[in-house]
Amino acid sequence: MEVKNVSHDDKFPAKLLTGTRPATPAGVGDAHWNATTGVLSLANAAGNAWVEYTLGSGGSGGTVRVITSQYSTSSVVETASETSLVGSLAGETAFPGDLATGDIIRVTAWGLSYTGATPYDFSLHLYIGAQEVAITNNRTTSPVNTTGWRVEFELIVRAEGAGGEVIAFVVFNNNDLAPGSTPVDFTDDRTIGLTVIMSDGSSGNVIEAQALFVEVLRVG
Repeated sequence: MEVKNVSHDDKFPAKLLTGTRPATPAGVGDAHWNATTGVLSLANAAGNAWVEYTLGSGGSGGTVRVITSQYSTSSVVETASETSLVGSLAGETAFPGDLATGDIIRVTAWGLSYTGATPYDFSLHLYIGAQEVAITNNRTTSPVNTTGWRVEFELIVRAEGAGGEVIAFVVFNNNDLAPGSTPVDFTDDRTIGLTVIMSDGSSGNVIEAQALFVEVLRVG
């Protein structure tokens, strides 16, 4: 039987995509290959989300992948409102949705705090989508001063999927903070978020993030 007047896409709906990956697949069977990162993304069973596979050179053990890196300095200037510190990102802008129990997310960032005549406290807050999953303690600045800061968040996945959970360990300027667990819906919004809250938004008070990167460490 000859098939006529049927488009190529209707005959062969599944596609192997390259270049910029669409936010969601067009349907079941779609695949995307990122030759730079070595990540193969396949459409899930419903055809509405990607499942990522990091392809290595073989051997045992899990994989480590930097999923995003901030390449521009971002600043929060003279405000006491909670404000995003995330600048322009190279790579993914969301945490993977196929994290398995035992996988690790590591978020590292550093920058500068500028203080005018009025000192202030500031804290950093890590989000997965709208869910706050970790927070630093407050750091107090000194009047008319500029100092550096560095933070590292390590999240271990304790449960996956819609009923997910992570436990976070935070190191802020070499001070270890007590770990805490948080529920996370990994099927919902997973946008990478890092915010800052300053206690005083007086003139000259600025928090600057010069770098941010996210690593995913896979088990197995």
